[in-house]
Amino acid sequence: EPFQQRVAGLIRDSLDGIQAELHGALESQQAELDAAGDESAGRAAAEAKAESDVLALYAVVQEKRRELAASTEVLREAVRDLKEGREGQETGDAEYTHAASEKERLEEAEEAEFIPLKAGSLTGAKAKKQAASLVALAKKAGFDMSLLEGLQGALVTKPAQRDSMENMVIQAFETQVSTRIAELETTMAQLSPAREERAQALQSKHQAHAAARERHTRCIDELRAAEAAVQEAEAARAAYQHVVDSFGPELRQVRVQRALTKELLDDFLSGP
Repeated sequence: EPFQQRVAGLIRDSLDGIQAELHGALESQQAELDAAGDESAGRAAAEAKAESDVLALYAVVQEKRRELAASTEVLREAVRDLKEGREGQETGDAEYTHAASEKERLEEAEEAEFIPLKAGSLTGAKAKKQAASLVALAKKAGFDMSLLEGLQGALVTKPAQRDSMENMVIQAFETQVSTRIAELETTMAQLSPAREERAQALQSKHQAHAAARERHTRCIDELRAAEAAVQEAEAARAAYQHVVDSFGPELRQVRVQRALTKELLDDFLSGP
């Protein structure tokens, strides 16, 4: 009888151990299943956020494309305004430019040709060439033709050999040059205010064009950055989706193991 009691005790202890082991395995598997469920929920949440990020960034791309289209139109308008402003300045400044150019030619001719010829410092073929050039310039400038008659001959004649008529022709030409330069200076002074206004208007158009160009470049850069962000977000979303999809089999395996352990425990508790 003591022997039987010892055997029964051993059997009872063994059965208690098996039951405890099954309970422990079931608790462990339940904990693993709970953790897996939390992990699955976390991965699903991350995937959902990644998908949301992609959609939000697509909206940003669309907005950046609209901004780029608008800035392109502004840039085109600025280019048109600038071209029109430059053309308007060239047309409006034509009279001033012509007067300034004629004044410069007369002053250069007076300094380089007339004064040396009048002083007799040029002689021979060079004197004849310079005198002919000076007469041609005077004709082009619209000088009184009657005053130009005899000018070339008077200029190539040495000062000491000039008669009173030749001196009078030279003096009349010198007076006409001075008068013409003064007239050109008056014309330029009268045209200057409008010329300055055109210059200021053109400067404003240059500034508007520069601002439009800067904005357009910034829009291009922002669109490229938004498109790159979408690509990165798409890659992240795909990675999260892969993680979620690959975790499904792992979660199912944990559930199967727990179900088997639960079945063993139930069978054990129900007895033979």
